[in-house]
Amino acid sequence: MDKTEKALEVIAPYIVKTPLLKSRDLSKKLGCELYFKYEHLQVAGSVKARGSFLKIFSAERANPKGYVTASSGNHGLSIALASQKAGVKLKLFMPETTPESKIQKVKALGVDLGITGTSWDDANDAAFAYGKETGAEFIHAFADPTIILGHSTAALECLQDMPSVDIAICSIGGGGIAHGFLGYLKGKLPNLRCYGVETYGAESMLTSFQHNRVMTIPEITSKASAIGVRAPVDETFNFAKKNLNGLVAVSDHAAAVAQTTILNYDKQLVELAASCCVAALQAEKIPDIQGKKVLVLLCGGNTTVSELGLEATAQPKPPTFLANDKRAVVSCCPA
Repeated sequence: MDKTEKALEVIAPYIVKTPLLKSRDLSKKLGCELYFKYEHLQVAGSVKARGSFLKIFSAERANPKGYVTASSGNHGLSIALASQKAGVKLKLFMPETTPESKIQKVKALGVDLGITGTSWDDANDAAFAYGKETGAEFIHAFADPTIILGHSTAALECLQDMPSVDIAICSIGGGGIAHGFLGYLKGKLPNLRCYGVETYGAESMLTSFQHNRVMTIPEITSKASAIGVRAPVDETFNFAKKNLNGLVAVSDHAAAVAQTTILNYDKQLVELAASCCVAALQAEKIPDIQGKKVLVLLCGGNTTVSELGLEATAQPKPPTFLANDKRAVVSCCPA
């Protein structure tokens, strides 16, 4: 039994095995076999629950002074639920830009909540300082190895249901989900092609790729709050450089159009952080998909009908694709 199988045993009582379903209409439209992993139906509404529950429930003993972390939404919802189930104290910092719907869900879980700054990065700095001051255990939302391991359990479930796949795609914020999910798949399927997708205004990994080192973008302007991180960390950047075949950035407009497409074709309401992956496919920025088996992680569904498609009114921007040869980054088809 490998680490991921053991991790799934730990969290199985608290999460659900989400469906892996073929999108029949979109498969025909795109000319591939497109499969969605429905993690937007996960407890707490996102794949983040896997890492959060593993972090809380795999600890030998809870820190008597509790835990502290930062989130722009989905990690916060997940770690709040896990802490509630375990009966442990949690201090959570969220940026002022967090959607109100997510803030209200977190408050409903009775979390000690602090709202600060204009980005996840600001909230993370506050969380780290709080941990230093109080002795609460600081949990990094996407660099913690236990969190990353938890995300890999979604990939294990995919391979249990579909042992072979040609291309796997997930969105990237800080890179923790990609590290866990795509990393596990790549380890089991060495010939798998892996792609990450960001939105303009949150393209910190793509910017880092372009400079061949971790870079911090000045601000988050994308409406895809779940992937709104100003900088990855060395571990997630190095993973992406080694394992991704390419990185795509799409506009909020394109992600919003794809969000509506998924709702129309598959009757699923997902966040822009999930629909951006379909936007990359619709823009033909994932190469050589014809006739291939393509897996897309629908990472979260913490949005509301009232928020649906609001970003579609923004001015469209052409997608950017960066091909990664694992040593250098080459710009391809920027139009």
